[in-house]
Formats: sequence, structure tokens, C-alpha cells
Amino acid sequence: MRHLWSFLAGLVVAPITWVLITLGQDGSSHTINRWVEIGTFNTANLIEPAVYLGVAGILLGLLGTLRFSPLGPLVAGLLLVTTYVGMCVAPFAVRGRIPEDWKVLGDPLPLRLPVENGTLFLIGVLLLMATFSGQRWRRWPKPTPGRS
Repeated sequence: MRHLWSFLAGLVVAPITWVLITLGQDGSSHTINRWVEIGTFNTANLIEPAVYLGVAGILLGLLGTLRFSPLGPLVAGLLLVTTYVGMCVAPFAVRGRIPEDWKVLGDPLPLRLPVENGTLFLIGVLLLMATFSGQRWRRWPKPTPGRS
């Protein structure tokens, strides 16, 4: 049962993380570019992108480090790596399948950004490496009767 829940977590975390990373990277990039244009800055403008990136990091950290089952990080890692590998094989086909007209709260959601700059590949490889940790494959020790 732990493998099923981990598998489902991997299926859910991968796309949610993709969206959160997109929102964080796009927000950070636009904010900093705006600062350069106007010649001044307000660091409070980076709070929203930082929250998106922080939540993505927490989700990935939980999936990658908790000892439930290695299936979750394996599935999420493969999903994230596959998009970038697809760019190596058929870049125009993969790029054409990634939606470009989605919006979140009225703001554009450039889902191609983390694929094209390699962020999803990096995160996918990290999750795949978490799969190969020897500790992930071991079961929790059973408690010894009479010991507390």
C-alpha cells in the first residue's frame, strides 16, 4: 500500500511542482527585470515568487527524502526528466505540446520556461537519485515486543 500512495504522490507532485516553479521563475525574472528598468528595487516584490519556489521545494523535499517508498520520486523524476529528454529528441513536437496560453489569476503561465532552461531536468535527476538511496528500499524495523 505504501508503494501505491507514493506512486500517486509522485503523479501529483510532478505537475504541481512544474506549475509552482514556473510561477516562481517567471515572477522573479519579471520583478528583477522591472527593477533594472526603473533603477530601484523593493524586495517585497520577491515575496510571492519566493513563496511559489519555497512550496515547490518543500513538496520536492518531502517526496525525495521521506522513507515511504522509492516509487514516488521515481515516477516524479521520470515525468520531469522525460520532458527535457523529449526536447533533445523532438524539440518542436514537445514544445508544441506544452500549453502556452494558460493563465493563473489572470497572469500568464509560461510552462515552457522551466523545460527550456533545464530546471525540470535538474529536479528530475535529483528525484531519480533519491530513488537509488539504499535507505529508501529498507522497511522500517519492527518494534521488539516488551521494549519501549
